[in-house]
Amino acid sequence: MKRILASLVVVAVAGSFAVQAQDAPKPTEPEKKTETAPAPNAAAPVAGKFKVVTIADLKLTDEARKKDLLFTAMFPEGEGKFPVILGSTSGNALAAYWASHGYVVLLPVHADQGGGRQQQGRGMDAGAIFDQLDTDKDGFLSEEEIPAMLADRIKDADADKDGKISKDEFTKALGAIAPGGNPGGGRGQQPAPPRPAPKEPGKDDEFSVAPGSLLEAWLDEPAPPAPRGGQGRQPGQGRGQGGQFGGAETIEAGVDRVKDLVLLLDNLEKLGELNAGLKGKIDAGKVGVVGHGFGAYTAALLSGATVDLSAEKKAQSLADKRVKAAVQLSGRGSGTLGLTKDSFKGIAAPTLTMTGSNDSNPRAEGQGPDWKREAFAGAPEGNKIHVVIDGASAQSFTGVLAGEGPQMGGRQGRGGQPREPSAEEKAIFSWVKSTTLHFWNSTLKADETSSKWFDAETLKKATDGRLAIEKK
Repeated sequence: MKRILASLVVVAVAGSFAVQAQDAPKPTEPEKKTETAPAPNAAAPVAGKFKVVTIADLKLTDEARKKDLLFTAMFPEGEGKFPVILGSTSGNALAAYWASHGYVVLLPVHADQGGGRQQQGRGMDAGAIFDQLDTDKDGFLSEEEIPAMLADRIKDADADKDGKISKDEFTKALGAIAPGGNPGGGRGQQPAPPRPAPKEPGKDDEFSVAPGSLLEAWLDEPAPPAPRGGQGRQPGQGRGQGGQFGGAETIEAGVDRVKDLVLLLDNLEKLGELNAGLKGKIDAGKVGVVGHGFGAYTAALLSGATVDLSAEKKAQSLADKRVKAAVQLSGRGSGTLGLTKDSFKGIAAPTLTMTGSNDSNPRAEGQGPDWKREAFAGAPEGNKIHVVIDGASAQSFTGVLAGEGPQMGGRQGRGGQPREPSAEEKAIFSWVKSTTLHFWNSTLKADETSSKWFDAETLKKATDGRLAIEKK
């Protein structure tokens, strides 16, 4: 009976609260808003939280190739392990940005950029040209093997007057007329004499300059202006200055670049011995590779694209499974550098390819945005992303046009003064920074928020329709 009375009391009390609640006016509650992730602001990339440390002139030795590889490391200050990005890029603006967001970026100086075995301030490797001309492979150049376009300039090369020219004699003679000036450059030296112009078709029957050869690249390279005040160029400066491959895009130079990156991969765990700042910072299990232009070709090869090295060695793979993601900025399509339509079928790693509506080679018809899309179109499905930026050119990806190219300080205007970059150029490069960072974050850090960046509608809205994206 007591339990029944207690239950009635509870019901009565509850009922009284219910009556009061119904009689009392309901408090006004603010409307609940459905929370959605903010749209990425492509025009203002998020600043990194890390202070960036830059260490230049680090060196690894490749005993097999008997060469030293110089490289720069950019990494976050502070404790922790960070993913690694291997770069063949044109400028440090992107590298510094990635490092500020928690990446160790390693930038090697490749032989074709001036870091090769024969860094002598020349615009080409005369030894490689000698090997091309020495058709009978006897180690000497006879009169029949010397093209008319060079005969007059190296007529005094035969120092010992034995009637033939050795590689050493040829190298010394050709070094005096190379694009980069006299070997070593330096203060007080006079500019090199002008190079011979290539002969017109039919007027140089003794020798045919092979398309894409080192000699063709050397002859096509504009001669440098005379240094002001008697000051020559320093080794390794500018395109074709002092590199083993003369700055030319060749299969051999690309393969050599891949070997440089593999050397870095093989020594990731040892980099702390080169510099204390790198000790304990390398996460060797999370590695990405990036490249711009010819560097994008290198990134493609390392991440799985096959290449025809010769008529006998077709569809060769230089892939390294340690590479977990790749970025190709203004890359290369088929029909050049040993690449075919089927080359890109071997790219298994997640890959971001980027180009622009103005990203075309003015010297080669058909090498425009559609051609540079082939790396995406030919790759197998599975985390492949292709982005086209309206208005972007090849140089839009380096930061120079946006005034963020530290090696140039922006393009020059009249009177040699720095030219103020336009708002459009700044916006385009900001999109490059944001897009590449979110790709690294989504692939090397498994960041779901960054993955949302690649939603087509979100990306389009954030960039006022200037970015088009494809995924597969």
